[in-house]
Amino acid sequence: MRDAFWAIDANNDKYLAAITLGKHATTIHEIVFFSEKDFSEDEFHAFKNRIFDEWKNGNPLTWISPNKTIKWDMEKTADYPADAPVPEKEDKKESLLHKGKKYILATLSKKNLDDMIEGLKAFSQKVMGLTTWNREDYEFTKKYEDSVRALVDKYRDNEQNNRFVAECLSPADAHNIRNILRDVMTHLDSLKSKLSEGNYERLKIEIDKAEELAQTSVLWKETREALVAIKNDLRDSEVLRVQKDELWTKINRALDILSQRQNAEKNAYEQESTVNHAHYKALLDEMQTPVNETTNFQPVRDQLKKIQVELRESKLTRDQRNELFDSIDVLFKTLGERQSLERESFLAESSEHFTTITERLEVGKKLAQFDEDFNVTRGYLIELQKDLGAAKLSREQRESLRTQLNEAFAMVNKRADKFYADRRFQHDKRTKEIEDLRLQKRQEWEFRMKEKIIRLEKIATGLDKSIEADSNYMSTMKEKYEDTGEDRFLKSVENSQKQLAEKQARVEDIRKEVAEIEEKLRTAN
Repeated sequence: MRDAFWAIDANNDKYLAAITLGKHATTIHEIVFFSEKDFSEDEFHAFKNRIFDEWKNGNPLTWISPNKTIKWDMEKTADYPADAPVPEKEDKKESLLHKGKKYILATLSKKNLDDMIEGLKAFSQKVMGLTTWNREDYEFTKKYEDSVRALVDKYRDNEQNNRFVAECLSPADAHNIRNILRDVMTHLDSLKSKLSEGNYERLKIEIDKAEELAQTSVLWKETREALVAIKNDLRDSEVLRVQKDELWTKINRALDILSQRQNAEKNAYEQESTVNHAHYKALLDEMQTPVNETTNFQPVRDQLKKIQVELRESKLTRDQRNELFDSIDVLFKTLGERQSLERESFLAESSEHFTTITERLEVGKKLAQFDEDFNVTRGYLIELQKDLGAAKLSREQRESLRTQLNEAFAMVNKRADKFYADRRFQHDKRTKEIEDLRLQKRQEWEFRMKEKIIRLEKIATGLDKSIEADSNYMSTMKEKYEDTGEDRFLKSVENSQKQLAEKQARVEDIRKEVAEIEEKLRTAN
């Protein structure tokens, strides 16, 4: 298909434009511009007549090289090429667009129409072979259907005005096309119905389970997330409207039930936390007196620690818990300050006692070294030993003085032994020295055994407290396991049982060892 028009460029130079449509007239394949300046007046007049009279009618025509050639794909853009001369009349550009579209419509031959129908049949066969519905296939098919119907309607609407239409599209062709499109959409609607029914059954099972979960679960966050996920799945799934409304009501009801149960538990928690708060506040008020008056600090500190542990495990609001923890921190601070003052007072007094006893011990050492009246010296050292036991001293100070006192006793005993041994034969003297040495070692052994008993008793006492704490913790985990059935709580119970057994066995071993040491001390005496 060919046509021609007059055009001018930006300098108002005149051109004759020859246009050629592409294959099947779906594009303007080429526009060739011939400048009036390239011809003489007579040549241009003659060339123009040949273009309009011969070339437009399809006759061959040989022409000189054009001034400008462009290609314009009308299906990709409706914009006239920016670098081309424009039609001489302002409305000529629009005329070009309408002309191209008119050519596209008018030159659709019977063969092209048959090709379109065959292509539509192939498309229909592909769609009819689908076994599952999806939105992409449906939307593509609907768009394809709309475009084909529009084309058919355009032919029917222009039938009286276009001499090519009767040859291109008969009523039977139009009826055939519509039947194919109707079968395609009917098949897709059937697939969609099957998919909707399957989705309905699947979602109904999930939502029935969700309703049961909403009535029983106490894992609020996890359960709510699961219900919202099912709700989102329902929203995005293809389900008939009446079925979707039914399921939507059920899942919203499940969410409401979950919210009501969560609010009920929250109210019960708040009531219990109010009772707990009043109980522990009164308990901490009672602790004010021992904290401010005791001189035996460790039992009071242990009681505060016990209350602190109970607070961590009790139901309380955040503000209540913070308030009680602040109160117990104040009590700990007060107790610590008093204990620090007591310690400072103790250190000052123990320093004074240490100095006094050290001075007296120096006198005892000199008596033990030089005094010949051994009974007087022993009496002095025994009196000093009593004062040492009653004096306020640190452990290090007491041990140091006791060691020196024992050395003084040993010294006076040694001198006394030597004094009396000198009166006996050398053998008796040697026997006495051995006996004294044995006595000293036994005293040291007894002292070590008694210290060991003290250490073991402290270890056993600490283990007893730890066993009690572990027993309490195990009871708590058992309750949580019985309430929730979660494996992590059962695992905690099993670990606590194992630790309790190990600690109890250790306590038994310690008690046995202490009994054996005490028996040795008894038989040794």
